[in-house]
Amino acid sequence: MWIEAVSKLTPEIHEALSRLLPQLNPKLAVPDRVRLDRLVEDPDVVLLVARDGGRIVGTTTVIVYTTRYGSRRGWTRSSSTRPRAAREWAKLLSRREAAHRLYERLGFEVRDSDVFRIVLE
Repeated sequence: MWIEAVSKLTPEIHEALSRLLPQLNPKLAVPDRVRLDRLVEDPDVVLLVARDGGRIVGTTTVIVYTTRYGSRRGWTRSSSTRPRAAREWAKLLSRREAAHRLYERLGFEVRDSDVFRIVLE
């Protein structure tokens, strides 16, 4: 399985989004081609797809924004995948080195930060 950024809305990408997006909310209509084109062309959005054996089995959107300090950040809120792809995606991202390679391939840079975490029982 591999993950790639989408640079152009092709019939294959459109078909995959039509198949996968209803997993997030089956009550919403799949966006039409015009809206999906706008998503892919938005400079503040990165659409990622996961492929397994060449077939698109998952998707997520990374939203890029500028903080009040002028730095650029990205976040993703939800994704849609087949169960096997979700497990593979989670395994990939849980392995620090593999995740770093993926993010660097997509243009992310490693940086030092003062991020702290606490687990509350």
